[in-house]
Amino acid sequence: MTESVNGLVIVPITRLDDEWLCPWLDLYETSFPPEERTLVSFFLNILKGAYPDHVMLAGLYDQAFAALAYYTLIPEQRLAWFWYLAVAPALRGRGLGAALYRDMLARLPADTRAVLLEVERPDLAETAAQRAVRERRIALYRRLGARTLGGVHYLQ
Repeated sequence: MTESVNGLVIVPITRLDDEWLCPWLDLYETSFPPEERTLVSFFLNILKGAYPDHVMLAGLYDQAFAALAYYTLIPEQRLAWFWYLAVAPALRGRGLGAALYRDMLARLPADTRAVLLEVERPDLAETAAQRAVRERRIALYRRLGARTLGGVHYLQ
């Protein structure tokens, strides 16, 4: 367990009976658009041991579930892919996302040479609210040192 300066305690989710799994899945389903999500069964298979290089984290604030993160290690290429990071809407703006991101970086093997992030393009948002969320995510990652790559398009 790791505690950040913002009071966020970060714990790995490693079992199907983990008490934080259901809140993690609920926040996951409400934070990301359907076209950006993978099937919930994939996460269940991670917890069954099918994908040992995949990491699911729960962020706890005041002893309650507050945030989620999921990333994949790609050891043969010394890469990490940060797929999902979300903070409960009522707790946004307190630095919890930044604390979780920094914790994820600290967990990476020392020889990791790059971290990949995927974010939804703001210009493709269907609503002003979606655009604002996407812009806020990109701004957070940039403040934390990430850079934007252009010309990369893929379908999940």
